[in-house]
Amino acid sequence: VSGAECEHGKPAPDVYLKAAKEISMKPEECVVIEDAYNGVIAAKTAGMYCHAYVPPQAYRQDVSLADDVITSYRDVTVEDIIDEYNQRRFLRHLPVELRTISWGSYSRRTV
Repeated sequence: VSGAECEHGKPAPDVYLKAAKEISMKPEECVVIEDAYNGVIAAKTAGMYCHAYVPPQAYRQDVSLADDVITSYRDVTVEDIIDEYNQRRFLRHLPVELRTISWGSYSRRTV
């Protein structure tokens, strides 16, 4: 899906919502890897999990709204995304105070 196919470009969530609809997925079931501030806002506004891609040599944009920051595409694998999705799907059924994602030494409180 291209932003040209949507009425509103990023930071509006239109492109991500259209992509989710086209693959018959709920937005909360989608994972986005974004490299720009407006893209992170669009992904989060769409209700999607967002990895911000910030390579070490790149100009640092504000990606503080992203769920995670990666500096290399090797930092996240398909298996990681599937595990993360399954954990989030399970966590939605727990009380808010118990929602924490842990992978080894990595731990993050979810919303």
